[in-house]
Amino acid sequence: MIATNSAGFLIYEGVMPLLKTYIAIFIGYIVARTGLFPPAASRSSSQLTMNVALPCLIFSNIVPAFTPSNISAIGPLMLLAVIYILVGFASGLIIREICFVPRNFWQGIIIAAGMSNWGNLPTSVVQSVTAHAPFNGTTDVELGVSFVSIFIMVYHIFFWVFGAAASLQWDFLPDVPQGEEAMRRVKWNEKPIGGFLYRWLYQQTQEEERRLKSAAFFGKMKGFIGNKENLGSKSLIQPLKALFTDATASGGPDWTGPDGSPPLNFIMDTATFVGGLCIPLSLIILGASFARMSIPKRLSTLPIPAMIMVTLSKEVLVPVVGIFLTQTFVNKGLIPKDNLAQRFVAIFLSGTPTAVKKLVVANLYAPEGGMDTLTAFLVVEYTFMFISSTALTAVALLLL
Repeated sequence: MIATNSAGFLIYEGVMPLLKTYIAIFIGYIVARTGLFPPAASRSSSQLTMNVALPCLIFSNIVPAFTPSNISAIGPLMLLAVIYILVGFASGLIIREICFVPRNFWQGIIIAAGMSNWGNLPTSVVQSVTAHAPFNGTTDVELGVSFVSIFIMVYHIFFWVFGAAASLQWDFLPDVPQGEEAMRRVKWNEKPIGGFLYRWLYQQTQEEERRLKSAAFFGKMKGFIGNKENLGSKSLIQPLKALFTDATASGGPDWTGPDGSPPLNFIMDTATFVGGLCIPLSLIILGASFARMSIPKRLSTLPIPAMIMVTLSKEVLVPVVGIFLTQTFVNKGLIPKDNLAQRFVAIFLSGTPTAVKKLVVANLYAPEGGMDTLTAFLVVEYTFMFISSTALTAVALLLL
């Protein structure tokens, strides 16, 4: 029997949950190459995923997420999730300014760098890993899934409520170049932040010139005139939760039907059933996008430095931040040292690639062929994920 702290076991635990992800992507690639999944079907599937399967997935994940076992974990994990997203957004902004990025991906690269895959992919890894030592079997499996649900909730707040999803259409507005025209390289001062700094420096220069002229006119120089977040806590509405799922453990009423289930448990079952379509279909759409991606004859036309930097940011930089913050939270008592599932989730979810939902949403706005840049980024990220996720899983287990 392989020891649970051996290198072979750690690699196995990191690799096995990823296989179904790559198989689903490969299926999408095959059906697209054989003509069974044309672009029109991909767009319709994107609509189905976003408008039907995704809301069901959100509902089925969020409603049962809050229990007495994880109520104290909500604050620290939400804070970590927000930090991971903001660090990603900041890295995306910096990469856009210093690297060549096609004009119709200026907003897309920020969302790609900030919004990670916090869906069924990390959930499946967490379920597999926490089922074995040093975790507490079934108890830690359930806790791990509920901790992942907290990250999922923060993701959906940023993606839908705060407008990250809607901002993807900015890359495909009528005045934004597409196709070959979008690949034109621009100077640093023609990019958003570079342009802002350029205009600011120009204004400062003009003001300085006016000040010097005024000083010369009046015969003197005039100097320039220099001019903890309260987080509202929301009470859990136990009676409402008890309609859909068992809430007795968290102090809610014991409302059951003749079959012993909550009165509206069938809605939860339906949401879980339909929501299960979301991730596999999204991965199939991703694989189909890989099949239709047009690779230029000259690879130098691809934003290769930006692709590499986004991948390293999401799967190296942010995980380093996540490990440091998690260890700090443990030392400060914000995360209990003996809560291994919470510590593992906090570290592992810092290093996932871009969410496939971004491809689904962007596919609704993009013209035909407009997804090639995003698809190229995802190819690099999901290829490197096979190594990075395995390494991150091993590091997280070693730190427990």
